[in-house]
Amino acid sequence: QKQGMSLDEHAEELASDLGADSNASDDGSYDTTDLEVALERQKLMGGFFLTVPGPRMLWQLGELGYGWGEDECLKPGGFGDDGDCAPDDPGRTDPKPVRTQEYFNDPDRRAVYETWGALLNLRQEFAPMRSLTSVERLDVGPGNDPVRHITLTEGSQQVHIVGNFGLTEAETDLSFLENGTWYDFFPGEAFEVDDGNRNDPVTMQPSQFHVLVNEPVAFPEEDWPGYGLLQSQALEVAIDRGFGGAPVDAANYRLVALPGDVNLPLAQAVSGRAERDWQAYLDDGSDEDFLIAFDGSDAFDLRPGNGFWLTSRSNWTFSDTFEQVAVDAETGTATIDLQEGWNIISNPLGQSVDWDAVDAANAGELQPIHGFDGAFSESPTFTSATEGVAYYFFNDDSGRDALNIPLSSSSAATTASAATSERPAALSLTARPAHDEDAQRAASAVYLGVDGEQASVIAPPQSFEALSLRIQPETEETASERARLSTREYRAMNGEGESFALTLSAAESMTVSLTAGQWEAVGGYQVALIDEAEGTVHDMRPGEPVTVDAGPDATSLRVAIGTQAYIEEQAREALPTEVSLRAYPNPVRDQATIAYTLTEADDVRIELFDMLGRRVKVIEDRTQQAGTHEAQFSADGLASGVYFGRLHVGGKTLTQKITVVR
Repeated sequence: QKQGMSLDEHAEELASDLGADSNASDDGSYDTTDLEVALERQKLMGGFFLTVPGPRMLWQLGELGYGWGEDECLKPGGFGDDGDCAPDDPGRTDPKPVRTQEYFNDPDRRAVYETWGALLNLRQEFAPMRSLTSVERLDVGPGNDPVRHITLTEGSQQVHIVGNFGLTEAETDLSFLENGTWYDFFPGEAFEVDDGNRNDPVTMQPSQFHVLVNEPVAFPEEDWPGYGLLQSQALEVAIDRGFGGAPVDAANYRLVALPGDVNLPLAQAVSGRAERDWQAYLDDGSDEDFLIAFDGSDAFDLRPGNGFWLTSRSNWTFSDTFEQVAVDAETGTATIDLQEGWNIISNPLGQSVDWDAVDAANAGELQPIHGFDGAFSESPTFTSATEGVAYYFFNDDSGRDALNIPLSSSSAATTASAATSERPAALSLTARPAHDEDAQRAASAVYLGVDGEQASVIAPPQSFEALSLRIQPETEETASERARLSTREYRAMNGEGESFALTLSAAESMTVSLTAGQWEAVGGYQVALIDEAEGTVHDMRPGEPVTVDAGPDATSLRVAIGTQAYIEEQAREALPTEVSLRAYPNPVRDQATIAYTLTEADDVRIELFDMLGRRVKVIEDRTQQAGTHEAQFSADGLASGVYFGRLHVGGKTLTQKITVVR
């Protein structure tokens, strides 16, 4: 490593032949003896000359790109046939005319001055450019590859300089950078490097260079006439999403979006005719009639950060390229618009980011985001809209009209914030269709915590869910009807137990399987599921599902968590106070239902007798838990007339007259 270097600017300013065999490209389109090209190469040489640690010497006002007039020597076509200097021209070390003011008024020369000045300021600020032991890679000598590299590392800080010294465009990639967020010093924008893009080809024009740092620094305040981000700002999108049915099926809707600086009518992004082949809705955030059907207006334009409900008879296939949205260099974040209340939002960046990182990049505390795949679920990741996805998000801050999205989970906007707080543990209760081969897809879950401060996660709307399980509020006092239900609730255990009111609904009638999980959240407490309408109490044991019936009309359930005594008390309140028996329909023609209630678990036998007291059928013979139960029987083979159903349980007999008609 050289600890001192000098650049004889006057001798090099026009030839600028570091690593080049000639001064011009074969087709003559790029000629280093052209003044504008030569000044661009001055920026390039400054990027490599001024960034390496050690003393520097500049000869003859080199930082201004010294040279003057059309007859300037060292310039082919200038004085003499070959551009040699005249005998009476000043020598290399002789005094030269001072033309500082003229240079400052020349924007191209001023750009060299500003560029080199910014590099010298960075050199003072960033430790790797000052430490004589920081040089990790110094690939600047002659060779076949016109793209040269310098890597400087000091502790956790790293700077990488890459530049094209050739006369034509050249390709490189990002493999020389570690995964994470990087900042292009000129013009001070952030980009992400990961396993998915580090080997992608990046085209560099001749004289193009980049100074890349892995931490935010004081970026140049004035505009720099450079080349933008090293990472391509174009986002290539190739989406193929299925819906699985006709648009009339609510469960086949999906939340969709496009990334980048998009501005595209939805009808141009979806093939077919609206209403016939596909349908879409937007959510305007209001409490009532919030879903607005597609009407062809610009409200249904796909823009950065928004999204829509969409269903289609065929897959949604879409391919295009969009420019990246702007990213703030200081914070490393992009910004999307918000409305108060519910929003359908999307990640316009080219990479996914942890939602915890989004939370850290914004003031206050954010509600989670909810993805949708037949039912809603909290998503820990804000997936890039390059995959065509969007999310529901509840903005509970009336003063928040925008959301900052960090370029990555490790960007400065998040690492400078407090560490992400983990939620307390909570018991999970998951509902899924009991007889559906694709039950996992439509699963809906709630989370119940009894070891934390009072808190809740507001539940998204139930409009397009095939199956929906929600927590009802303890009181009906809420600021918004759409903020009434929740998917996650925490309470501090008071006394011997806590009870959570739930509501279960389904787009169509079905039998639902309910399973409890994450049992460590309740410690040694007991858990019971109470169906007050049916008068049944179920002991929720790990791995043992409970089945209940659900349909469009909500079913009210209750989960009790607490001591054995608390569970027994809650069960007594829910169970019937007396044994009962009834049959319906009555009279019966073909099929009838016998409904009965038990005050406690016992052996049950239900028999059917004719008018002569002869037993003609045994309808039920089994042990049942306390609560309400039903048994089916067929009237096939029975003559018209009066019969008697008899329930025998616990030494008691109840009789119900049943009439059979033909």
